[in-house]
Amino acid sequence: MSTIDRVFYNTELDSLFPLATTQDCTRLGSDHSPLLWDSGMGLVPKNLSYKFEKWWLLREDFGELVTKIWSAPTKGKTSLDRWQEKVRRFRKNTKGWSRTIEVDLRQLKREMMEEYDILDIKVESEPLSDQELDRMKIINFEMQAIWLKEEVKAKLDLEIEISWKETGIVPTSMQ
Repeated sequence: MSTIDRVFYNTELDSLFPLATTQDCTRLGSDHSPLLWDSGMGLVPKNLSYKFEKWWLLREDFGELVTKIWSAPTKGKTSLDRWQEKVRRFRKNTKGWSRTIEVDLRQLKREMMEEYDILDIKVESEPLSDQELDRMKIINFEMQAIWLKEEVKAKLDLEIEISWKETGIVPTSMQ
């Protein structure tokens, strides 16, 4: 790449055109790549917020997910294009994976609480069978485990918030 195939960009230009992009085009009949600059005017910005959750590291299936995402083939021409594609894929997949886990957990909690409530109401009017008593104990044990995981997640989030505040820099998401 020649020194002519470059783009200079500063913070003033970035503040004027925050959605601007530059793309190198196919070079035909020249040893230089034409560069296409798009100001991004007229584009509606997407919600770009992304938060890596520390609790993901506690999940046994997280390492497998990362390996699967990162080892998938890419279509990028350059190493930077390939890296950006992998990061985008990582963000998209971990967001979906995390949402699925949280939805499944809420559903499981709801089902267990409903079952526990039914058994709890029944115990007031008649004695429960040994199997029903065992089920109540199992539900109680499983709910304790879920609450413990939620407590660990909350503590990890609090640690992050405290460490940010100690730096004196508080992201807008925490204000």
